[in-house]
Amino acid sequence: MNTSLIEQLLNESESDSLDFKIEQYPFDGADDNAKSELLKDILAFTNSWRRTDAYILIGVREIKGSRSEVVGITKHLEDHSLQQFVNGKTQQPITLSYISITFDGQQIGVIKIPVQSRPVYLKKDYGKLKKNVVYIRRGSSTAEASPDEIAKMGAADTRGFSNVDLNIGFSDLRTRTSLGESITLTSKVLNFHPDRIPDFKGETSTSMFPNIDFSMSKPNKRYYRELVKFFDDKFLLNPVGFAVKNLGQLTVHNVRMLVSIEQESNMLLLTEDGLSGYPTKYINYLASPISMNIPTIGQSNLSLETFNKTQVITVEYGNIQPKAGAWSDEPVFIGSQNNNELKIIAQVYADELPEPASFNLKVGFEIESLTLGLADLEKMLEEEFKRLYDDLDE
Repeated sequence: MNTSLIEQLLNESESDSLDFKIEQYPFDGADDNAKSELLKDILAFTNSWRRTDAYILIGVREIKGSRSEVVGITKHLEDHSLQQFVNGKTQQPITLSYISITFDGQQIGVIKIPVQSRPVYLKKDYGKLKKNVVYIRRGSSTAEASPDEIAKMGAADTRGFSNVDLNIGFSDLRTRTSLGESITLTSKVLNFHPDRIPDFKGETSTSMFPNIDFSMSKPNKRYYRELVKFFDDKFLLNPVGFAVKNLGQLTVHNVRMLVSIEQESNMLLLTEDGLSGYPTKYINYLASPISMNIPTIGQSNLSLETFNKTQVITVEYGNIQPKAGAWSDEPVFIGSQNNNELKIIAQVYADELPEPASFNLKVGFEIESLTLGLADLEKMLEEEFKRLYDDLDE
């Protein structure tokens, strides 16, 4: 969300598509009555008569007839928790999102609710709210919809929903090549017992740096263990990107993909930030670890979060024009120590979709075993550095 939109909203009045809240909604640790206030506002905006996205700005004091004041908040809602909370209670999923943003030097929260299929109501009573009642936003207030309003909602213009045609699959991000919905990865398992790894005690020179005296530097005792971990990850993991193609005739807005993967002891799933960097022989001598995958510039549209034993990959693709494609900015890295098959359900959300679309993806693994010693790994590390320096020279 850009700051120009926030500035525009601050200069508008509360309406059927905009609300200001001075304080954060009660959520963690709050009772049902308190949390029902948040749920009621989301339901009301979802059912409101509007043609644009609705926004709830949290940490803003409304000033009627003038620019509203940003006062800030100190605590944010978790987008994933908010969606689970809301969609576990409604008769159909609501598309919404929560983001935190710094504006005027203060932290504010923004709940965005796109135009979508209506009416939406609760399956059972919750807090102060009643089941089967359609709450609706009228201007700056919330009310219960009349039978006539509810009937019109069902017949309202939902043009574009049936014309959405998205395709999700894996991608080689270096070449922007589609790999389809099923891929096979090769994971090489390094046979090297951790108990056999000695401490590194230092040396006077190396074949990589023959003219440098390391006697004044402090040896990194963990160097050999870092060396094994670096190649353990490098052999095991494979970069995997995700792509989406809009096959339809209309632009699809705010496309987002969620992939949930159950953690397993024999499988490893990381983003670039979690990869092992190059090992260092001497503390504070070599440069900071260098990642081993493709670089990204700026903020990535891909994130990886862990909830209990489930890892959730989120990719924000934004708007996708007809016949165009979009890619994740960076890959995830996946590896397995067993010849198994990973079945993935990817859920795709968009403003034009009344409910998320589901796609079945599949990752197979072929396992190779490698038996190498420390001397082998050090030689391979030297070759890694040589390639790195050759690339920098070019």
